[in-house]
Amino acid sequence: MSVLFLTKDLTFFSRVSGWAQASGVKLSVVPEAVQLVAHASRDQARLVLIDLGTPGLNLKQLMPQLRGLACPPEAIIAFGPHVHEAKLTAAREAGCDEVVARGEFSKRMVDLLAKHVTVDHHTCKDAESSNSPGGV
Repeated sequence: MSVLFLTKDLTFFSRVSGWAQASGVKLSVVPEAVQLVAHASRDQARLVLIDLGTPGLNLKQLMPQLRGLACPPEAIIAFGPHVHEAKLTAAREAGCDEVVARGEFSKRMVDLLAKHVTVDHHTCKDAESSNSPGGV
């Protein structure tokens, strides 16, 4: 299973990375939305984390790209400073599954992440092979 994290904040990334290592989850960081879409497509990311403080972020453009992948992420969590209410609202309107203030994300990080990555699901490739003729 994999988690993709869109951020340029490597200090904050290290916190999430610590959780991922302890949980045995593959975590990749990407600094730009274009890279996020490419990685999500290739790696079939189960969860995408979006730092709303990422410069140049355009959720109205990004979300349809992520949702339109052959194997879209099961969940997209966005977070940002509580004082950036417009960004938090825009993330909700763009269709993020969960949107939280950065402080709340920090406090609830383990629960939020575990909620989306601990349940065993088939990947899109597994589903395709089981639906194809001769698939199991």
